Amino acid sequence: MRVTKTDRTVVGEAKRGKGRLVTNDAILVKAFPKIAMTVEQALEAAEKEAGKTDPAAMKEKKGKPDSPGTIALTPESMKKLGTQAVATHDGFLAGIRVTEAQGRVVRRWRVDSGYSWRAVADAFSQVYDGDWGDNQLAGLAICEMAAAWFKEDYLEPPWN
Repeated sequence: MRVTKTDRTVVGEAKRGKGRLVTNDAILVKAFPKIAMTVEQALEAAEKEAGKTDPAAMKEKKGKPDSPGTIALTPESMKKLGTQAVATHDGFLAGIRVTEAQGRVVRRWRVDSGYSWRAVADAFSQVYDGDWGDNQLAGLAICEMAAAWFKEDYLEPPWN
């Protein structure tokens, strides 16, 4: 398995702030089960919490995270983040190209070596002269394009 310094930093921030890392990267969810959760799990938790919490208290807490770099987990915040992520991911899909040969390399990184999406982005950026570094959404887009060469779904096994 390979995770980046950014992956470790994000996990560390979640631990210190007693928060959770929300990601659909199965590599991170498996590596950090006490900290990482899937988007589906986060939405379920947010909806459950919203049902137990006084709406006035939720309104007061909004925008007041427990530690820097975190947000209150609400259905609204999850939807907003999701919308922003889709737009960014679409931008990477439009701007990055993965050849069939590159796709084979990416498949080895992700499937065989267990690179996180950030690690895929970082390695691809270094090897193929990209400028996105270890951006998680770039790695997601790269895996999506690489998996397409094999007629596989990047969100399903063996990719995720």
